[in-house]
Amino acid sequence: MSKMLRLARQRIRTDWRIYLAALLLTSLTCSAYLIYQSYMGQVGLSFGRKTAELDLLADFQVELAASDLLPEAVQPTGAWKNRPIPELKATGRSLQLASPYGQLSVLALQPGTSYNGPLPLAGQVLVNEKLASGLGLPTSGNLTLANPETSAEITLQIAGSFSAGSTSGHVLLLYQDLEPLLTNSGYNVFLYDGADQLKPQSALDALNRFYPDSLILTSQQAQLVAQQAVRDTYQGFGNLVLLVFVFLTLGVLTALMLSFIDSKRELSVLKSIGLMPRELWCLFLFSGLATAVGGFLLGVGLTYGASRVMETRGVAISLLPHHILSLGWRVLLAYVLAIAAPAGLARRATVNQLLYDQPIPLFSNKVTILRRHRQLFEDELAQGWQVVQLPVIEGVLEGFVFKKEGDQVKVGEVLAFSPGWWGLSYTEYVATIDGEVAIWREESGILAIKPKADNEAAH
Repeated sequence: MSKMLRLARQRIRTDWRIYLAALLLTSLTCSAYLIYQSYMGQVGLSFGRKTAELDLLADFQVELAASDLLPEAVQPTGAWKNRPIPELKATGRSLQLASPYGQLSVLALQPGTSYNGPLPLAGQVLVNEKLASGLGLPTSGNLTLANPETSAEITLQIAGSFSAGSTSGHVLLLYQDLEPLLTNSGYNVFLYDGADQLKPQSALDALNRFYPDSLILTSQQAQLVAQQAVRDTYQGFGNLVLLVFVFLTLGVLTALMLSFIDSKRELSVLKSIGLMPRELWCLFLFSGLATAVGGFLLGVGLTYGASRVMETRGVAISLLPHHILSLGWRVLLAYVLAIAAPAGLARRATVNQLLYDQPIPLFSNKVTILRRHRQLFEDELAQGWQVVQLPVIEGVLEGFVFKKEGDQVKVGEVLAFSPGWWGLSYTEYVATIDGEVAIWREESGILAIKPKADNEAAH
């Protein structure tokens, strides 16, 4: 390990200009990412603070359609029995009734034992003070309510007012007082409070699971909607962030490839004295990660310095832990991808390829059979011959043949070689039988081997 660290340090010292360029590119990318993420977070929070909170009777209000009535609140079953879920506070019925003051939205509650919101007594009604002035509703006296479908009426005493948003309706009363006006029983409103050990989003997910076709309101609904609107507006910039890190990967890859090309002779010496492929990987990994860590820390430092300067101008830039963590894995992924290419080339290259600057193939393939069926060689193949075909393009053989007709071959011996992909790949044609080269046709690339037993029988 100490030897690899020493070689990596020497490598960085030799190609310090290349590694410095990669470090600066990494630091500027990191700083730009952190500033952008902080700015977008500030925009979302600022937009959300400008919206008013919904004033509800409980933390969560679940509303079903007027025709979708339930006899009671949904009870958790299965695994949900052992999970923390929101606490049911009250069930209710919401509907439109006629009154001397026009059409009123009424919320009739059946409270639970733990409900602590506004609630009238039997035979009484509470008026929403935020909506009373708009309709001219009184806060004392009597109020007559009627069902337009059945013409049934009830008269209740106005006991005062309550403070809530428009989602809670114009008036509030008890469910049993509303029953004379109902043609069918059931509830379409359910009030829940969040549990201490349950995050708001987890509570929303649970309620959405219990009531899939409902409208679920929370006091922070306006802020959540505003922040989501900001995220949706700037969603296209998320693709820009991805593009920036793609360019970072390509930039670091270019730098490391230049370093690899510049140190081919040094690597040829190391491989000639017995440096193992695993040690070559470590050499590239240590030098690359040193640049990544340096660029990452410098980028965080630049962002901190920029936040101090911008703070004096009234602009708040904060370094949040989850942004730094997200940046860390992005930079790590970029460097792992960039290191893999030169490290793979160094591992596969031979000493001569490095020393004499020859092409280094990344992929290899072995061919032992005839890939295309040729009726001409059916008899030979039936007798156990091996037939292969090298590529021929416009009458020119693409490759090298190491054997000629009459040469003896053994199992596993390489018969021919064909490069491809501008030297990045190659194909070896390998013998699978002991025998003799019986056919070689350069114009078609056909090479055939007669089994050894046939040779002995012929002699």
